Amino acid sequence: MICILENKEINKEHFDSVFENSLKNEDIIYLVYRDEKIEEIAKDKQLEQIELSTSTYRKGAHRFYERQGYEKLHYNYTKELDD
Repeated sequence: MICILENKEINKEHFDSVFENSLKNEDIIYLVYRDEKIEEIAKDKQLEQIELSTSTYRKGAHRFYERQGYEKLHYNYTKELDD
């Protein structure tokens, strides 16, 4: 799914490793939008905010998030590093 959303191939082993390590980090909480409960879950966990990222070319996603009350407050920059 991530390859489709990002329109590129990723190294699955590396992704799995990074994702698994992030699951062990208590400062990171992953919430999945499901049955319109993502914000309810965040409030129950007494979180202060939800931050998400989406690719710049996913204009439909941008409109969706803005209709849900999300604001674009900053830019994220990425840089591919050579192996």
